[in-house]
Amino acid sequence: MAFRDHPCVGEARGTGLIGALELVPRAGREALKPDSFLGVHTAQVVREQGVIVRGIRDILAMAPPLIITHEEIDFLFKSLSTALDRIK
Repeated sequence: MAFRDHPCVGEARGTGLIGALELVPRAGREALKPDSFLGVHTAQVVREQGVIVRGIRDILAMAPPLIITHEEIDFLFKSLSTALDRIK
């Protein structure tokens, strides 16, 4: 998965088109706080770019429709990358 090596991704998982990214602060897993809600905040950034994802605590979940095109997948991944780069 393309995001597995991103410094703000603790774990990338998925099956088929359903995927999730466990997010961590740039300072690492030790810097996580119970009220950080990185997934929720990152989901807001992704939604501003026109992509619907779900933030669940420190998880960013996505489940695109089965009819998604290659171009739309590229847009989804670009939007996710932009949002991940904004995590502090």
